[in-house]
This record gives sequence, C-alpha cells and structure tokens, in this order.
Amino acid sequence: MKKLIWGGLIAFLMGSFAKAQSCKFSVQFAGKPYSMNTLLYSPTDTAIVMQLKCYVRYVHPKKQVWKHQLMDFYLAEKPIELKLPRGADSIQLFFGVDSALQEKGVGTDDLDPKNNMYWGWFPGYIGVKVEGISETFGGFEYHLGGFRRYNANQSFIWVKPGKNYSIDVGEFISKIPKEKEGKIMSPGPEIPKFTQYFVECIHEQR
Repeated sequence: MKKLIWGGLIAFLMGSFAKAQSCKFSVQFAGKPYSMNTLLYSPTDTAIVMQLKCYVRYVHPKKQVWKHQLMDFYLAEKPIELKLPRGADSIQLFFGVDSALQEKGVGTDDLDPKNNMYWGWFPGYIGVKVEGISETFGGFEYHLGGFRRYNANQSFIWVKPGKNYSIDVGEFISKIPKEKEGKIMSPGPEIPKFTQYFVECIHEQR
C-alpha cells in the first residue's frame, strides 16, 4: 500500500512540475515568409494579406475538456505561441469552435464576440478568416465557420511541442475552385471542404 501511495505521489509531482510546452505558428505566402499587411512581390504575383485569424482547439488529455485559442496574425510581429498540455508528446489540433460549446451561446476571452469572429447566435463562430488582395486571384474574403448540420467541422492536424509551423495563405487561395474565388461570408455546405484546404496549407518548418 505504501508503495502505491508513494508511486501516486511521485507521478503527481512529476506532472505538476513538468515543463510548460508550446509550439509556434507563422505566416507564409507561396512558400516565402510573410509579414502581415505588407506588399509581397514575386515573379508570379503581387499580394497583400490584411486578415488572418483562426480558432484552434484540443481536448486536454487530463481534464477532458476543450481548450480554445484564437490565433490572430493581424498585428503579430513574431510567431504566435500555442500553449500545449504539459507532458504531451503530440496533440490533435482542430480548427474552429466546438459545436457543443456554441450551443451554449457566446464565450469570453478569446471567444468574446468583440474579437470579430462571431456571426450571431444561429450561424455561430467564424473558425477561419482570411482577407487580402492578389494580382493573380483578385480580392479575397473567406470567412469559414458555423456549427449546424453540414457546417460542423472536424479538420485537424497533429502538432508537437517545440515545433514551428507555417500557414501558407498563397497556397490556400490557390486551392479555391474558380467558381468560388473571391468571397465566402456565411455558412454553407462547402465550408468543411474549404476549411480542409486551409488545414492542408499548414506545414511543419524544418
């Protein structure tokens, strides 16, 4: 019995003093590092990205509750740090706000409607927001979200502590079908597919 008690106490202390963990996200455009709200010149395009925001979430492995964070790159002068659970080797990171949480109404802090990522009580939260202008693709505004029926989104990636990841906006808009180029501003049946396009443009930096 004493061995079990000491074993449990040691495990608890190791978990309590485990080093805080995180990974980082930055922005790219067509494979090149990009600073928000600046003109990018390349042999194939001239572009500016004016908005890039997204909600990410994961289930805390011990508490078994969703943890949400809003990544807003608008004024970010350095990569955005995403805090991860202590002791986790990898985390399944989903994009958008959990549907069950949205059923309860608006949240606070990162989920506060003041962050301009909330449509309203019926359509819910915007999970991904990308806005800008490209000489190749023209003006673009993609607000991807919602939580009812076909708008519920399950796009995810696996992330690891200490790793750096990039979101390639140029790659994302290049994936958009011609008939949908330009603007999506409300929930619709194409939202999960477009969110998956966005997730496919997130890469681990090596």
